[in-house]
Order: sequence, then C-alpha cells, then structure tokens
Amino acid sequence: MAGPVLGSMLGYWILFGGWRWLFWTITILSALNLCLFTALTEETYAPAIEKVLKYRAQHPIPEPRSFTEKISPRRISHELGWMTAMVSADEAKSVFSKAFSRPGRLLFTNPVAFVFSAYYAYVYAIIYIFLVSVPLLFGSPPFLKPGLFSYQWTQATLSLAYVGLAVGFAISATTAAFAQDKIYKYLSKRNGDSGRPEYRLVLTQTGMCVMPIGLLIFGWTAHAETHWIGPEIGMVLLALGLMLAFNSIQNFIVDAFFPYSAAAVAAATALRSVLACILPEFSPDLFHNLGWGWGGTLLALVAFAAVPAPAIMFVYGQRFRERFKFEG
Repeated sequence: MAGPVLGSMLGYWILFGGWRWLFWTITILSALNLCLFTALTEETYAPAIEKVLKYRAQHPIPEPRSFTEKISPRRISHELGWMTAMVSADEAKSVFSKAFSRPGRLLFTNPVAFVFSAYYAYVYAIIYIFLVSVPLLFGSPPFLKPGLFSYQWTQATLSLAYVGLAVGFAISATTAAFAQDKIYKYLSKRNGDSGRPEYRLVLTQTGMCVMPIGLLIFGWTAHAETHWIGPEIGMVLLALGLMLAFNSIQNFIVDAFFPYSAAAVAAATALRSVLACILPEFSPDLFHNLGWGWGGTLLALVAFAAVPAPAIMFVYGQRFRERFKFEG
C-alpha cells in the first residue's frame, strides 16, 4: 500500500526533471527489481521442490562460488532444466490448463470468493480514485478542474497532500501487525484450539465501518471549503479503514480456499486490477458533477452496503464454505 502513495509523492518532484524522467525512473527500478527477484527468490511449491531435488540428485552441479556465478545465464539454464526432464508434455499441458482456468472458475462459481473479491477490488480501487482526486482538491493548474473547489497548492508542496493517506496506512499496518494474530489465536482458543478463516474478518468488519466515515469527512469538509486539515483527517481514517479491510480480506481468502489459495488470490488480484483501472477514469467527473460532499457520500454508501458481509460470514461461514466447496 505504501507504493502508490510514495510513488505519487515522489512523482511530483521527479516531474521537475521532465516527464521523461518518470519513465526512466520506473524502468531503472523495474530492472533492479527483476535482477533481485531472479537472484534471491526460490521455489516454495512442495511438489515442484520435490522434482527439483530429484533432478539435482541425478544431475549434480557445484555450489556457486560467487554471486556473479549464481546469476549467470548458464547456471540459471541448468537450474531450469528440471522442467523438461521431470515434466512430460501431457502433464505440463494438463497443469497449465487447470492452473490458468482455476482463478476464473473459482471467482465465478463460488459466491464467497466473488463477494469478498468484489469488496477487496472496490477497496483497492478507492486507493487509485484518491490518487487521482488529491491533485483535484489540493493542486493548482494544470491539475485542478474548473468549477471544482481546490486549495491550489504549488507542485512542490502538492506531494505533501498524500501524507494523510500515508499516516493512515502506517497506523493500520501497525494495528494489523499487533492485533491480527492475537485475535485469531484468542478466538481459536475459545473454539477448542480450532482456527477458522472467519476469525480473520474481525479487522475486516472494523475497517469496513471506519472507511466510509473517512470518505464522508473528506467529502463534506472539502465541500464546505474548510481548512485543509479537514480532508486530511478524512484521508487518515479512510486509509486506516481501507488498509485494515484490505489486508484482513486477503488473509481470509488465503485461509478459506486452501489448498487453492494462490488461485483465489489471483482471482481477487485480477478483479481488483480491473476496477482500479476503470473507476479512477470516472472519479474526476464524479466529483465535478456531484461536488466533493455528495461524491464522497456516494462512495461511502457503496462501502456501507458491504458492511454486513463479514458478520454474516462469521456466523454462517463454515456452512457456506462446505456448501460451495471448490474442488480445483
């Protein structure tokens, strides 16, 4: 969650070097990330690890003597050789066919997966709605929209408008790190040391209630043209609730759909990416036509509509999961 906020904050300063430097910066960081990912990440899927170990036993290779040797194309090619040696063409075709279709099948045949993935996607889209809306409220030309109130901060200070989101994300991350596992263990202990995915939804419920409050404060303080601290407080609460809901829903999805957690997360990620791409396109017109107050209220009402979902799932979750059990 820190990425979009930090990227937006730094982006305005990078723009002083020209728009091309935005793309150069992204390219440099992406290339660095690719190198680190290739060099440092390892396989975690147990069946694949078994095949790798069997292949290495049959085709031994000395341990790398240096980092350069570890990432050499020759060694990487040898490391990946187990795929053709240990996996037949028919097996690979079957695995890829099931793997690529599984997220879609899970999303559109399982109501639990669809409902929570949809809210997960909406929460994620709200982040990007605000990334494009903050310049409208706090920026000066060319960022503001005619007829819509703006505090008209300069480009140098506009990046500071994202501090409210950053503070909310930081508080939420700290709260989740401290409370998530404690709540889960406490509820599991009360249930005879038996955990349930629904125990992850306590923070989801909290976040779902806090996020709309933040949207309302943001919208109506901006609508009333109050001091800029009003919308910033709204953004703190928005980010706090948003992050609590986002992280705990992801944890719930992982637990609820094991051993197909990767497919469930992939489905939710695909849906969230689509919504995060589409909804921000309409957010400037939303606020321009409805104003800051009613625009924020509309977003809050959509968020409020899903508030009962965690409570219902907490009570009937096991029954739903058994009825709509996904077989892969």
